[in-house]
Amino acid sequence: MTADRPQRFSEMISAGGFGPRAAASLCMLLMLPGADARALFGWDAGAVVAAAFLCGYLILCWRHLLPVVRVLLLVCVGLVAFTLFRDGGIGTLVRAMGPTTLLPAFLAMLALLRAAAGASRTTFLAGRLLVNQPPARRYASLTLGGHIFGILLNIGGLALLIDMTRRANTLEAGNGDPAIVELRQRRMTLAVMRGFACVALWSPLGLAINLLLAATPQVAWIDVAPWGIAATVGFALLGLLFDHLESPRASRPFVRAPDPEGGRALLWMLAHIVALSCLTMIVETFTHLPFQAILINVVPIYAFCWLLAIGRENGGVSPPRFAARVLRNDGVARWPDYANEIGIFSASGLLGILLADLAPRELIEHAFASTALPPGAILGVLASAVIVLGFIGINPMISASILATVMARLELPGLPLTAVVLALAGGWACIVGAGPMVSTLVIVANAIGRSPAEVGLRWNGRFTLAASLIWVAILLLLPL
Repeated sequence: MTADRPQRFSEMISAGGFGPRAAASLCMLLMLPGADARALFGWDAGAVVAAAFLCGYLILCWRHLLPVVRVLLLVCVGLVAFTLFRDGGIGTLVRAMGPTTLLPAFLAMLALLRAAAGASRTTFLAGRLLVNQPPARRYASLTLGGHIFGILLNIGGLALLIDMTRRANTLEAGNGDPAIVELRQRRMTLAVMRGFACVALWSPLGLAINLLLAATPQVAWIDVAPWGIAATVGFALLGLLFDHLESPRASRPFVRAPDPEGGRALLWMLAHIVALSCLTMIVETFTHLPFQAILINVVPIYAFCWLLAIGRENGGVSPPRFAARVLRNDGVARWPDYANEIGIFSASGLLGILLADLAPRELIEHAFASTALPPGAILGVLASAVIVLGFIGINPMISASILATVMARLELPGLPLTAVVLALAGGWACIVGAGPMVSTLVIVANAIGRSPAEVGLRWNGRFTLAASLIWVAILLLLPL
């Protein structure tokens, strides 16, 4: 097995081998029932068993983890050891196992949806349509594309669309002018990245909303979604304004061949998002089950049904066998590829509970009461904290998770938790395209051969500053 082309899980099994990647995938597979049992029925024993398999997964993937993720996990180990020696420490650890295993389980299920979307020709056709738009519409179309691909494919959708824009941005497409090529690259990159960032504000399949709702179980997704969608529209319009102010007019007419297939494909991708969102909302409304528990069970079923439809269209292998093969080869076998994201999610869930338990609740409540800060000011401080910490290298997954967990345990009059979730999600959306250590920016910068500082600060810095100031101002003026 070579480092640049990891052998698939199915190939390992068929070849009689069982390496670390296959073992890691097996650990994740064995983790899921326990995490699901804890999410659906509140069985703490299920979470403890799931946590054991999650530890096995992270140990097997250890050498592939980024240094910052390793440090974060070692901090978790130290904090767990410290908690064990405190009164009631075992109970605290058992309680922390739920969030610690729930979010990695969700990310694993989301990988199955990504496998289904990647197997669909619809994804390629929709991406081609978005990239091949005239200059006047290209920014808006790629912002929409970054949002749609980000919802269905998460970070993989961002990488896919960025790669498509890079391939389309040739010297010939730029009329032989390197300056135009440079401008096109900047515009298309920012459009995709800003559209992707808005996923944090509302998407039921987004990592941000799921992390924040797991930290604040009192809040339902349907309470957050309408306001998050409105904020998404505002962020998108601000991006359009900046693109208009910063980009010159096109120097030559653009002729684009009709692409009816691309239009239908884009509508189908939108339909998938609407269907998943509505299905999640309906199940949450009628069952009152936890939001992440619904997603853990709905997403793999939806992915399997999507692949059945693709299999029927393609012919050849029977649809069930086709669906099972794609989920196995492009889903389960690739779970080790998400070790860094799963490591951060695990650490965020654990640190959120343990640090919130260590935080002096009465002292914090007294501090807020003595300063007499209005609710809007508290929300502004929370959003600003996520943004500032993101700039100095602390991933919003960590800062937002800890802040949300702490705020969920406080009793502050006039401060609804729904507003707390929105404030933190907005701070996350602001910093995700500018924080030098945020994975989104690092992936984008590497894909186009630029430094994160150039893309995040020189290209996107003014927009990030304006969006941050506007978001904090809106929070300050909220009539709470």
